[in-house]
Amino acid sequence: MVQIEVVRPNEIGPEGWREIQVLEREALKELFPNVPHDTIGEFVKLGDPQAYIRSHTHPNSKVGAGFRSGQVFDTPKVAVAYDDDKPVGFVYGAGNVSGPNAAVRFAKRLTTPNHYFNIRTAVVSPEYRRQEVATAMAKYWLGPVNPDRPVSAVIWPGLMPWWQTALERHGFEAVGPPFDVKMFSGEAPSDLDVVPHQLMKAPSVRHVLDLIKRHP
Repeated sequence: MVQIEVVRPNEIGPEGWREIQVLEREALKELFPNVPHDTIGEFVKLGDPQAYIRSHTHPNSKVGAGFRSGQVFDTPKVAVAYDDDKPVGFVYGAGNVSGPNAAVRFAKRLTTPNHYFNIRTAVVSPEYRRQEVATAMAKYWLGPVNPDRPVSAVIWPGLMPWWQTALERHGFEAVGPPFDVKMFSGEAPSDLDVVPHQLMKAPSVRHVLDLIKRHP
């Protein structure tokens, strides 16, 4: 039976993070079957597990170095789905604000409508999909969050249409046009070197959780 645990990133040890890192790599290998495995391993920092851990325990370390500048993250947390102590899925995210300077970003953190809770990564092992594992993780993960806070996520619509459908079913809407992001370095095929991304937003945690109850 799958069980969900929600923790702060620094409560997960190196071995736990390694299992999560491998889980993410395997999911990406499925999404990008034509990208060399070494390239995907490099993308998830498989050869540098401390960098992977640091990017999750201290997400601001990625701002300006992988994440766009002008934003700040806070209070990251992780929901991990376990089956017999084996991770089979995880959701990671953090509070997020953006603005042209530190004063604007600080002010947004003090105002609930502008202090988003951002879903950065959501992964479920292929054999556990369509078993409501992602929905269960979302409920546990969002449950303690201020119900009035808005929620955001950036997805890859061309590669994960089911994820966009699930988000839309639970109250998210696309915001603005898709934008291209360079994903891989090294030996990735040219047609996958740049991947369209789409920003999705929901008006509040309460709205998302209400829709999850109605449409799991």
